[in-house]
Amino acid sequence: MKRGRDFVFAKAILETRRDTLVPDVVLTAPDGRILIVEVHVTHASDADKIAKIREHGVSAIEVDLSPWRKCEDEAVVRQALLSGADRHWLFNPAVDRARDDLRAELSAEAARKAVAEQRKAEQAVRRLRSRPVQRPEALQTMRRAILALGLGGLATGQKVDDGFTTPGALWKAAALHRLFQAAPVFGPLGQVTVDRLEDLVQDCLAPEFRRDAGRERATRTLVLKHSDFQSPYVAIERFLERLIEAGILYYRKGDHWLDLGWAKRLQAHDDARRRQEDEDRRRRDRVNELDRRLGAIVDLAKDLDLPALASWRATPLQGLESSPQQAAIAGDATWTALREGLAGIIGMLEGGVPARDLFGLPLEHERDEAVRESDAIAAQETAAEAEAVKRAAEARVGRLHMAAVSVLGDGALAWLDDQEAGEAWRDLAFRDDAGLGQGFQALERIRITREAARRAAAEREALHDQLRKAARRVFDDERRAALFVNAARPDLGLLSPLQFCIDQRTLAVCLSLLPGTRRNR
Repeated sequence: MKRGRDFVFAKAILETRRDTLVPDVVLTAPDGRILIVEVHVTHASDADKIAKIREHGVSAIEVDLSPWRKCEDEAVVRQALLSGADRHWLFNPAVDRARDDLRAELSAEAARKAVAEQRKAEQAVRRLRSRPVQRPEALQTMRRAILALGLGGLATGQKVDDGFTTPGALWKAAALHRLFQAAPVFGPLGQVTVDRLEDLVQDCLAPEFRRDAGRERATRTLVLKHSDFQSPYVAIERFLERLIEAGILYYRKGDHWLDLGWAKRLQAHDDARRRQEDEDRRRRDRVNELDRRLGAIVDLAKDLDLPALASWRATPLQGLESSPQQAAIAGDATWTALREGLAGIIGMLEGGVPARDLFGLPLEHERDEAVRESDAIAAQETAAEAEAVKRAAEARVGRLHMAAVSVLGDGALAWLDDQEAGEAWRDLAFRDDAGLGQGFQALERIRITREAARRAAAEREALHDQLRKAARRVFDDERRAALFVNAARPDLGLLSPLQFCIDQRTLAVCLSLLPGTRRNR
């Protein structure tokens, strides 16, 4: 852009004709350049006039004096014409040249950008196409199911389609399998569209073409501009057309719908496949378990002949038609008995009890050692059990002795040897818990009897105390009161009052024998 500047003109000519053009003012610079000045008072220059100016190739400006058209002050109008009024270019060759230059520059820049974008698009396409091909096992399983349904002709393709990370045979099989699998039991899935199929193969698309592409969206925009790149959407659209042609989809009310018969056939196939896979897995687990148990036996046994072990594995067991390997594969009753027997052998080799059955394995020496060890352990356990029984018996006697001391005091030892029950109490407790219980019961009876006697003695002593107090109240002489309570009386059966007084009734009888006059004071 050029800055504005002042020009000094050599002369000015008013309204001189230049061919078909009559300018208001023609200014001539000292170097001969001409500037046309049009004065806008009532009418601005129209398109025809501007076109004529451009034909002459002479620069022209227009000064807007319309705001001063009624002004009668010549000085004011002169000043407006020279500097105050608005003015603009009607034509300037330099402006046209600058515009043309700018357009050329913009065109060149656009061309450079187009080339750069084309180069970026080519690089992005190369990166997409150079990514490793993915063949997930899950998709291969789906393809096997589609092949089993006789639809392998629909799921074909050896190369990776543009925008996909998996071969065409896999993403098409995945789309079919998932379409069948998603169908409800009753009624069709609904109209099947390219968008729906695209949803079903999102995991097969390159990240740039997934619904959640995010930051990869710019790359997607680039590659779509590449003339040699086919959008995944187009490939899916063509696949949909093949499904329609094959009758997998049928037309109804303007939409294409899934034939549910395929969904049911796929369900039956998948159920059978899962059952077979489960059985294969269980078979492998049983064979692996046989290997683990045999490996444990090899690690634990001494000098076990490995070739002999391999031969044993393939030889029918004695009395049976199947070998250990066949039994593990079959998983029948023979396998159940074998796995339990092998577990017993491993336990024996780890120091456990001797195995009941070696199933033909050359482990007789190990079993003999296990028998000897088991016998020694059994003897130790028997001795330990006898010692424990003895300690328990002595502990029962000790418990009975402590209980006897609490009841009988110094007479406890004599009571332990008493044979009131036909056998000494200590012997009964030594024999078993029942004997100990008998001893506890006998001591409880003694305790109850003694407690009752103690209470009875205390009650008699209280009665005797009442009788003595009553006698002292009647007799002034202590000796006479003592004589009364201690002297035998014929009316009491030759018993003294103290001997006769054993309860409230006999106390009343004794009190009635006191002299009346003295008792009633």
